[in-house]
Amino acid sequence: MANFTFQTLSDAPILLFTANADYHIATDLPYSTKELLQILDKQPQPVVYVLNLLNVLPSVDEVMVAATTVGRGDKPTYHHPNLKKVILVTVDELLIAGLKGLESTVFGSLHVYHFPTLEAALEDAYASV
Repeated sequence: MANFTFQTLSDAPILLFTANADYHIATDLPYSTKELLQILDKQPQPVVYVLNLLNVLPSVDEVMVAATTVGRGDKPTYHHPNLKKVILVTVDELLIAGLKGLESTVFGSLHVYHFPTLEAALEDAYASV
């Protein structure tokens, strides 16, 4: 069984990513990133990307790896043209602090929205489409 799932919502251009409790950024991020990019490349229009990371408890090193993957390099994930908005669902203080770091120019001045519940994140996502 995969450590994560992607779900394209049928009633709006919203892509929902859910990480299971056994998802580890250090080992699983390359696989989920590859799948995400394949999904985004096939989208007919930009989507709101909601990441449910309520079950993820990362280390400092994992937050740095994730930030580099989404904001820097040859193909920074969160700079993909088919991403309209990125919303992160977490209560983890380390992940929340990492979001603030993404707003620096080093990571391309990314703004990732944050909500503590999936319900609030989806409400915002629907309001954004």
